[in-house]
Amino acid sequence: MSRIEKQLIALICLLLSTSLFSCGSDEENEADDGDALTIAWIPKEMGNEVFQIGLDGANLKALELTQSTGRDVEIMYVAPQDAADIQGQRDSIQEAIDAEVDAIAISCSSPEVASKVDEAIAAGIPVMAWDSDCRYPNGDASGRITYYGIDCRTTGQTVGELTGAVLTEGMIEKPWKVGIFSGVPLSGNLQERVAGVWDTLKAEGACVYEGATDPQLVMCWPTALEAAPETATYHVYRDEPEKCQNAYDENSCATVYAEYETEACGTQLDEMVSRDRDGDGEADLDAAILIGLWPLFAYSADAATNGIPQWTARMQDGTLKTITYDTLKFQIDMANAGLINAMVGQKYWGWGYDVIQMMYDYLENGAQYDSAFYDSGADVVCPNNWDEMSLMWTSSDFTQELSACTLLE
Repeated sequence: MSRIEKQLIALICLLLSTSLFSCGSDEENEADDGDALTIAWIPKEMGNEVFQIGLDGANLKALELTQSTGRDVEIMYVAPQDAADIQGQRDSIQEAIDAEVDAIAISCSSPEVASKVDEAIAAGIPVMAWDSDCRYPNGDASGRITYYGIDCRTTGQTVGELTGAVLTEGMIEKPWKVGIFSGVPLSGNLQERVAGVWDTLKAEGACVYEGATDPQLVMCWPTALEAAPETATYHVYRDEPEKCQNAYDENSCATVYAEYETEACGTQLDEMVSRDRDGDGEADLDAAILIGLWPLFAYSADAATNGIPQWTARMQDGTLKTITYDTLKFQIDMANAGLINAMVGQKYWGWGYDVIQMMYDYLENGAQYDSAFYDSGADVVCPNNWDEMSLMWTSSDFTQELSACTLLE
Protein backbone atom coordinates (compact mmCIF):
# COMPACT_ATOMS: atom_id res chain seq x y z
CA MET A 1 0.00 0.00 0.00
CA SER A 2 1.42 3.42 -0.99
CA ARG A 3 1.92 6.34 1.41
CA ILE A 4 -0.89 8.27 -0.28
CA GLU A 5 -3.29 5.31 0.06
CA LYS A 6 -2.46 4.98 3.76
CA GLN A 7 -3.09 8.69 4.32
CA LEU A 8 -6.41 8.54 2.46
CA ILE A 9 -7.54 5.67 4.68
CA ALA A 10 -6.44 7.63 7.78
CA LEU A 11 -8.38 10.65 6.56
CA ILE A 12 -11.55 8.63 5.88
CA CYS A 13 -11.36 7.03 9.33
CA LEU A 14 -10.90 10.42 10.95
CA LEU A 15 -13.85 11.94 9.10
CA LEU A 16 -16.06 9.05 10.19
CA SER A 17 -15.03 9.31 13.84
CA THR A 18 -14.85 13.09 14.38
CA SER A 19 -16.73 16.24 13.46
CA LEU A 20 -13.90 17.74 11.38
CA PHE A 21 -15.95 17.60 8.18
CA SER A 22 -18.12 20.73 7.92
CA CYS A 23 -20.80 20.78 5.18
CA GLY A 24 -21.38 24.00 3.26
CA SER A 25 -17.87 25.53 3.78
CA ASP A 26 -15.17 25.51 1.12
CA GLU A 27 -12.85 28.06 2.74
CA GLU A 28 -10.24 25.48 3.65
CA ASN A 29 -7.38 27.96 3.97
CA GLU A 30 -8.99 30.25 6.54
CA ALA A 31 -8.31 29.96 10.24
CA ASP A 32 -11.25 28.58 12.22
CA ASP A 33 -12.98 31.01 14.57
CA GLY A 34 -13.62 28.18 17.04
CA ASP A 35 -11.16 26.15 19.05
CA ALA A 36 -9.21 24.80 16.09
CA LEU A 37 -5.45 25.29 16.14
CA THR A 38 -4.38 26.51 12.69
CA ILE A 39 -0.78 26.38 11.50
CA ALA A 40 0.15 27.98 8.16
CA TRP A 41 2.63 25.79 6.29
CA ILE A 42 4.44 27.87 3.67
CA PRO A 43 7.00 26.30 1.27
CA LYS A 44 8.95 28.21 -1.37
CA GLU A 45 6.59 27.22 -4.15
CA MET A 46 3.31 25.45 -4.74
CA GLY A 47 3.29 22.00 -6.35
CA ASN A 48 7.01 21.20 -5.95
CA GLU A 49 7.29 17.42 -5.47
CA VAL A 50 9.85 17.73 -2.70
CA PHE A 51 7.66 20.13 -0.73
CA GLN A 52 4.61 17.96 -1.38
CA ILE A 53 6.23 15.21 0.73
CA GLY A 54 6.54 17.67 3.61
CA LEU A 55 2.93 18.76 3.14
CA ASP A 56 1.82 15.12 3.31
CA GLY A 57 3.72 14.80 6.59
CA ALA A 58 2.17 18.00 7.95
CA ASN A 59 -1.35 16.87 7.11
CA LEU A 60 -0.85 13.44 8.65
CA LYS A 61 0.60 14.90 11.86
CA ALA A 62 -2.38 17.29 12.07
CA LEU A 63 -4.75 14.32 11.79
CA GLU A 64 -2.85 12.37 14.44
CA LEU A 65 -2.82 15.30 16.85
CA THR A 66 -6.52 15.87 16.31
CA GLN A 67 -7.24 12.23 17.11
CA SER A 68 -4.91 11.98 20.10
CA THR A 69 -5.66 15.34 21.76
CA GLY A 70 -9.28 16.05 20.83
CA ARG A 71 -8.21 19.52 19.65
CA ASP A 72 -8.75 20.19 15.95
CA VAL A 73 -5.36 20.88 14.33
CA GLU A 74 -5.61 22.32 10.84
CA ILE A 75 -3.00 23.10 8.17
CA MET A 76 -3.31 26.25 6.09
CA TYR A 77 -1.31 25.54 2.93
CA VAL A 78 -0.31 28.70 1.08
CA ALA A 79 2.66 29.44 -1.20
CA PRO A 80 3.67 31.28 -4.39
CA GLN A 81 3.55 29.44 -7.70
CA ASP A 82 7.26 30.02 -8.34
CA ALA A 83 10.20 29.78 -5.94
CA ALA A 84 11.74 32.87 -7.52
CA ASP A 85 8.65 34.93 -6.61
CA ILE A 86 9.94 36.47 -3.40
CA GLN A 87 7.11 38.97 -3.15
CA GLY A 88 4.71 36.06 -3.64
CA GLN A 89 6.05 34.42 -0.50
CA ARG A 90 5.79 37.68 1.43
CA ASP A 91 2.19 37.85 0.25
CA SER A 92 1.65 34.28 1.51
CA ILE A 93 2.82 35.35 4.98
CA GLN A 94 0.46 38.32 4.84
CA GLU A 95 -2.38 35.96 3.93
CA ALA A 96 -1.59 33.91 7.03
CA ILE A 97 -1.46 37.09 9.17
CA ASP A 98 -4.83 38.22 7.81
CA ALA A 99 -6.29 34.78 8.58
CA GLU A 100 -5.07 35.16 12.18
CA VAL A 101 -3.45 31.73 12.24
CA ASP A 102 -1.97 30.42 15.46
CA ALA A 103 1.50 29.79 14.00
CA ILE A 104 3.51 29.78 10.78
CA ALA A 105 5.99 27.16 9.56
CA ILE A 106 7.95 28.41 6.55
CA SER A 107 10.87 27.69 4.22
CA CYS A 108 12.14 31.19 3.43
CA SER A 109 13.02 31.85 -0.21
CA SER A 110 15.28 34.83 0.35
CA PRO A 111 16.69 37.21 2.97
CA GLU A 112 14.02 39.64 1.71
CA VAL A 113 11.41 37.49 3.44
CA ALA A 114 12.89 37.90 6.94
CA SER A 115 11.29 41.30 7.56
CA LYS A 116 7.87 39.89 6.72
CA VAL A 117 8.47 37.02 9.14
CA ASP A 118 9.10 39.60 11.85
CA GLU A 119 5.87 41.37 10.90
CA ALA A 120 4.02 38.13 11.61
CA ILE A 121 5.78 37.78 14.94
CA ALA A 122 4.92 41.39 15.81
CA ALA A 123 1.29 40.46 15.10
CA GLY A 124 1.55 37.77 17.78
CA ILE A 125 2.08 34.79 15.49
CA PRO A 126 5.07 32.55 16.34
CA VAL A 127 7.09 31.39 13.32
CA MET A 128 9.34 28.38 12.81
CA ALA A 129 11.65 28.04 9.79
CA TRP A 130 12.32 24.74 8.04
CA ASP A 131 14.44 23.72 5.02
CA SER A 132 15.72 27.28 4.49
CA ASP A 133 16.28 29.67 7.38
CA CYS A 134 14.71 33.12 7.65
CA ARG A 135 17.71 35.44 7.94
CA TYR A 136 18.40 39.01 6.91
CA PRO A 137 20.96 39.87 4.18
CA ASN A 138 23.60 40.50 6.86
CA GLY A 139 23.08 37.00 8.26
CA ASP A 140 21.12 38.00 11.36
CA ALA A 141 18.24 35.69 12.19
CA SER A 142 14.67 36.90 12.22
CA GLY A 143 12.67 36.36 15.39
CA ARG A 144 11.61 32.84 14.34
CA ILE A 145 11.54 30.26 17.13
CA THR A 146 14.19 28.06 15.52
CA TYR A 147 15.30 26.67 12.18
CA TYR A 148 14.60 22.96 11.57
CA GLY A 149 16.73 21.46 8.83
CA ILE A 150 19.98 19.91 7.79
CA ASP A 151 23.22 21.62 8.61
CA CYS A 152 23.69 23.07 5.13
CA ARG A 153 27.39 23.83 5.40
CA THR A 154 28.29 20.48 6.97
CA THR A 155 26.29 18.53 4.40
CA GLY A 156 27.93 20.60 1.66
CA GLN A 157 31.28 19.46 3.03
CA THR A 158 29.98 15.88 2.91
CA VAL A 159 28.96 16.32 -0.73
CA GLY A 160 32.48 17.52 -1.44
CA GLU A 161 33.94 14.47 0.31
CA LEU A 162 31.65 12.17 -1.66
CA THR A 163 32.81 13.82 -4.88
CA GLY A 164 36.44 13.02 -4.10
CA ALA A 165 35.57 9.46 -3.06
CA VAL A 166 33.59 8.77 -6.24
CA LEU A 167 36.29 10.20 -8.50
CA THR A 168 38.97 8.23 -6.65
CA GLU A 169 36.96 5.02 -6.97
CA GLY A 170 36.51 5.75 -10.68
CA MET A 171 40.30 6.16 -11.07
CA ILE A 172 39.85 9.54 -12.76
CA GLU A 173 43.10 11.36 -13.45
CA LYS A 174 43.74 14.59 -11.54
CA PRO A 175 43.18 17.49 -11.64
CA TRP A 176 39.51 16.62 -11.36
CA LYS A 177 37.34 19.02 -13.32
CA VAL A 178 34.01 19.68 -11.64
CA GLY A 179 30.95 21.81 -12.08
CA ILE A 180 28.54 22.89 -9.33
CA PHE A 181 24.86 23.24 -10.31
CA SER A 182 22.86 25.43 -7.91
CA GLY A 183 19.45 27.11 -7.83
CA VAL A 184 18.10 30.58 -7.03
CA PRO A 185 21.26 32.64 -6.33
CA LEU A 186 19.89 34.45 -3.26
CA SER A 187 18.49 31.34 -1.55
CA GLY A 188 20.37 31.21 1.75
CA ASN A 189 20.34 27.45 2.23
CA LEU A 190 21.70 26.89 -1.29
CA GLN A 191 24.44 29.47 -0.74
CA GLU A 192 25.48 27.71 2.44
CA ARG A 193 25.56 24.30 0.75
CA VAL A 194 27.77 25.68 -2.01
CA ALA A 195 30.08 27.21 0.61
CA GLY A 196 30.31 23.81 2.32
CA VAL A 197 31.25 22.07 -0.93
CA TRP A 198 33.96 24.67 -1.44
CA ASP A 199 35.28 24.13 2.10
CA THR A 200 36.19 20.57 1.11
CA LEU A 201 37.47 21.41 -2.36
CA LYS A 202 39.67 24.21 -1.07
CA ALA A 203 41.09 22.02 1.70
CA GLU A 204 42.13 19.44 -0.89
CA GLY A 205 43.63 22.01 -3.27
CA ALA A 206 41.44 23.72 -5.84
CA CYS A 207 41.72 26.27 -8.62
CA VAL A 208 38.79 28.19 -10.05
CA TYR A 209 38.32 29.15 -13.68
CA GLU A 210 35.82 31.72 -14.95
CA GLY A 211 34.18 31.95 -18.34
CA ALA A 212 31.88 29.66 -20.32
CA THR A 213 34.40 29.67 -23.18
CA ASP A 214 38.18 29.95 -22.86
CA PRO A 215 37.96 30.06 -19.04
CA GLN A 216 40.71 31.95 -17.24
CA LEU A 217 42.38 31.04 -13.95
CA VAL A 218 41.10 33.33 -11.20
CA MET A 219 42.58 31.98 -7.97
CA CYS A 220 43.71 28.83 -6.20
CA TRP A 221 43.62 27.48 -2.66
CA PRO A 222 46.34 27.43 -1.46
CA THR A 223 47.59 30.36 -3.51
CA ALA A 224 50.86 28.51 -4.19
CA LEU A 225 48.95 26.40 -6.74
CA GLU A 226 48.58 29.45 -8.98
CA ALA A 227 52.16 28.85 -10.15
CA ALA A 228 51.31 25.26 -11.12
CA PRO A 229 47.52 24.81 -11.33
CA GLU A 230 47.93 21.50 -13.11
CA THR A 231 49.00 20.02 -9.76
CA ALA A 232 45.73 20.96 -8.03
CA THR A 233 43.27 18.28 -6.97
CA TYR A 234 40.27 20.17 -8.41
CA HIS A 235 39.64 22.57 -11.25
CA VAL A 236 36.26 24.18 -10.68
CA TYR A 237 34.44 26.24 -13.29
CA ARG A 238 32.29 29.33 -12.83
CA ASP A 239 30.36 29.87 -16.05
CA GLU A 240 28.16 32.61 -14.54
CA PRO A 241 30.32 34.51 -12.02
CA GLU A 242 28.10 37.58 -12.27
CA LYS A 243 25.34 35.65 -10.48
CA CYS A 244 27.45 34.74 -7.46
CA GLN A 245 26.36 36.59 -4.31
CA ASN A 246 27.29 34.14 -1.58
CA ALA A 247 26.79 35.60 1.88
CA TYR A 248 28.71 32.75 3.53
CA ASP A 249 31.86 32.89 1.40
CA GLU A 250 32.22 35.43 -1.40
CA ASN A 251 34.47 33.07 -3.36
CA SER A 252 32.09 30.10 -3.14
CA CYS A 253 30.34 30.36 -6.48
CA ALA A 254 28.47 27.71 -8.42
CA THR A 255 29.22 26.94 -12.06
CA VAL A 256 25.59 27.47 -13.09
CA TYR A 257 22.55 28.90 -11.32
CA ALA A 258 19.36 27.18 -12.41
CA GLU A 259 15.78 28.00 -13.13
CA TYR A 260 13.31 25.88 -11.16
CA GLU A 261 11.21 24.87 -14.17
CA THR A 262 12.03 21.25 -15.07
CA GLU A 263 12.65 21.85 -18.77
CA ALA A 264 14.90 24.84 -18.16
CA CYS A 265 16.84 23.00 -15.44
CA GLY A 266 17.44 20.01 -17.69
CA THR A 267 18.68 22.18 -20.52
CA GLN A 268 21.06 24.00 -18.21
CA LEU A 269 22.48 20.77 -16.81
CA ASP A 270 23.00 19.36 -20.30
CA GLU A 271 24.81 22.52 -21.33
CA MET A 272 26.99 22.49 -18.22
CA VAL A 273 28.18 18.89 -18.56
CA SER A 274 28.63 18.90 -22.36
CA ARG A 275 30.39 22.26 -22.68
CA ASP A 276 33.85 22.27 -24.28
CA ARG A 277 35.29 25.23 -22.43
CA ASP A 278 38.92 24.89 -23.46
CA GLY A 279 38.34 24.09 -27.13
CA ASP A 280 39.99 20.66 -27.16
CA GLY A 281 36.93 19.02 -28.71
CA GLU A 282 35.78 17.22 -25.55
CA ALA A 283 33.44 18.00 -22.68
CA ASP A 284 35.43 19.28 -19.70
CA LEU A 285 33.74 18.01 -16.57
CA ASP A 286 34.61 14.83 -14.71
CA ALA A 287 31.89 15.40 -12.11
CA ALA A 288 28.64 17.29 -11.71
CA ILE A 289 27.75 18.38 -8.17
CA LEU A 290 24.02 19.08 -7.91
CA ILE A 291 23.07 21.35 -4.99
CA GLY A 292 19.44 20.27 -5.52
CA LEU A 293 17.64 17.62 -7.51
CA TRP A 294 15.68 19.96 -9.83
CA PRO A 295 17.33 19.11 -13.18
CA LEU A 296 16.84 15.39 -12.59
CA PHE A 297 13.08 15.85 -12.94
CA ALA A 298 13.79 16.28 -16.67
CA TYR A 299 15.10 12.72 -16.96
CA SER A 300 13.13 9.99 -18.69
CA ALA A 301 14.16 6.44 -19.54
CA ASP A 302 12.38 7.04 -22.85
CA ALA A 303 14.95 8.67 -25.12
CA ALA A 304 12.20 10.49 -27.02
CA THR A 305 11.14 12.42 -23.90
CA ASN A 306 14.41 12.58 -21.95
CA GLY A 307 15.18 16.22 -21.20
CA ILE A 308 18.85 15.63 -20.26
CA PRO A 309 20.22 13.43 -23.10
CA GLN A 310 23.81 14.73 -22.96
CA TRP A 311 24.07 14.20 -19.22
CA THR A 312 22.51 10.73 -19.57
CA ALA A 313 24.91 9.69 -22.32
CA ARG A 314 27.95 10.77 -20.32
CA MET A 315 26.73 8.98 -17.20
CA GLN A 316 26.05 5.83 -19.20
CA ASP A 317 29.49 5.77 -20.86
CA GLY A 318 31.21 6.43 -17.52
CA THR A 319 32.91 9.70 -18.49
CA LEU A 320 30.93 11.70 -15.91
CA LYS A 321 30.12 11.23 -12.21
CA THR A 322 27.17 12.85 -10.46
CA ILE A 323 26.83 13.61 -6.76
CA THR A 324 23.58 15.23 -5.69
CA TYR A 325 21.51 16.54 -2.85
CA ASP A 326 18.13 14.89 -2.31
CA THR A 327 17.23 11.22 -2.12
CA LEU A 328 13.76 10.80 -3.59
CA LYS A 329 12.53 7.41 -4.79
CA PHE A 330 13.03 8.22 -8.47
CA GLN A 331 16.63 9.21 -7.70
CA ILE A 332 17.24 5.85 -6.05
CA ASP A 333 15.88 4.19 -9.18
CA MET A 334 18.25 6.31 -11.28
CA ALA A 335 21.15 5.35 -9.02
CA ASN A 336 20.36 1.67 -9.50
CA ALA A 337 20.47 2.33 -13.25
CA GLY A 338 23.97 3.82 -12.91
CA LEU A 339 22.89 7.44 -13.34
CA ILE A 340 23.79 8.78 -9.88
CA ASN A 341 26.88 7.94 -7.81
CA ALA A 342 26.04 9.33 -4.36
CA MET A 343 23.41 11.48 -2.60
CA VAL A 344 22.81 13.50 0.55
CA GLY A 345 19.16 13.72 1.57
CA GLN A 346 17.09 15.99 3.73
CA LYS A 347 14.30 14.95 6.06
CA TYR A 348 11.47 15.92 3.68
CA TRP A 349 8.79 14.14 5.64
CA GLY A 350 10.01 15.82 8.83
CA TRP A 351 9.58 19.30 7.32
CA GLY A 352 5.90 18.70 7.89
CA TYR A 353 5.51 15.81 10.29
CA ASP A 354 8.16 16.84 12.83
CA VAL A 355 7.71 20.60 12.46
CA ILE A 356 3.96 20.50 13.09
CA GLN A 357 4.59 18.42 16.23
CA MET A 358 7.20 20.94 17.36
CA MET A 359 4.87 23.86 16.73
CA TYR A 360 2.06 22.11 18.61
CA ASP A 361 4.35 21.43 21.58
CA TYR A 362 5.48 25.07 21.55
CA LEU A 363 1.91 26.40 21.45
CA GLU A 364 0.26 23.94 23.81
CA ASN A 365 3.03 22.63 26.07
CA GLY A 366 5.49 25.52 26.25
CA ALA A 367 8.30 23.59 24.52
CA GLN A 368 11.49 25.59 23.95
CA TYR A 369 14.10 25.07 21.23
CA ASP A 370 17.60 26.31 20.51
CA SER A 371 16.94 29.58 18.69
CA ALA A 372 19.88 29.14 16.35
CA PHE A 373 19.22 25.73 14.84
CA TYR A 374 17.43 22.41 15.27
CA ASP A 375 19.37 19.76 13.38
CA SER A 376 17.07 17.35 11.56
CA GLY A 377 20.00 15.16 10.52
CA ALA A 378 20.70 14.04 6.94
CA ASP A 379 20.89 10.79 4.98
CA VAL A 380 24.10 9.92 3.12
CA VAL A 381 23.12 7.47 0.41
CA CYS A 382 25.50 5.49 -1.80
CA PRO A 383 25.60 2.03 -3.44
CA ASN A 384 25.79 0.00 -0.23
CA ASN A 385 22.54 1.45 1.12
CA TRP A 386 20.52 2.20 -2.07
CA ASP A 387 18.14 -0.65 -1.29
CA GLU A 388 17.56 0.45 2.31
CA MET A 389 16.52 3.93 1.19
CA SER A 390 14.36 2.49 -1.58
CA LEU A 391 12.53 0.35 0.98
CA MET A 392 11.89 3.40 3.17
CA TRP A 393 10.13 5.08 0.27
CA THR A 394 8.20 1.96 -0.67
CA SER A 395 7.02 1.38 2.91
CA SER A 396 6.65 5.09 3.81
CA ASP A 397 8.63 4.28 6.95
CA PHE A 398 11.48 6.71 7.56
CA THR A 399 12.00 5.76 11.19
CA GLN A 400 14.78 3.24 10.61
CA GLU A 401 18.42 4.27 10.78
CA LEU A 402 20.21 4.08 7.45
CA SER A 403 23.48 2.12 7.24
CA ALA A 404 26.60 4.29 6.91
CA CYS A 405 27.78 5.07 3.38
CA THR A 406 30.95 3.03 2.83
CA LEU A 407 32.36 5.60 0.36
CA LEU A 408 33.27 7.76 3.34
CA GLU A 409 35.03 5.04 5.36
